[in-house]
Amino acid sequence: MKKQHFFILFLILVSGFGIYSGIKSLIKGKEVETEWTQTERDNQVRDCIFSTKEMGEKYPEIVEDYCECSTDKVTSSMSKEEYDKISSLPVDEQRSKIMPIIKDCFDNFNRRINEAELKKMENAFNGLIKKK
Repeated sequence: MKKQHFFILFLILVSGFGIYSGIKSLIKGKEVETEWTQTERDNQVRDCIFSTKEMGEKYPEIVEDYCECSTDKVTSSMSKEEYDKISSLPVDEQRSKIMPIIKDCFDNFNRRINEAELKKMENAFNGLIKKK
């Protein structure tokens, strides 16, 4: 289940930014810029958060931290042009190229989600015990 959450987040992150970049380039009518602006970084984080829907509602701080971390890792390790090329690849190839870059973010995300879920279960269990 955890890997499914990451895969959905990753797919949405990669697809969303690829679409955003392509549309932006068409509107501007020029080649894709290679440097990331702060606005593009912020839009990438916002789109990542928005695309998580249920996870974002359930764990807003964890999702925001993950989206910021993964976006920062990607934007600091490759140009927009490189990212756009990767975004046009099949999903499995995208994952194989992006995952090593964001692995720390993903591992931290999973750890924090697991801790939050465990805490909820403990609280629910303690609530049942107190009722008896």
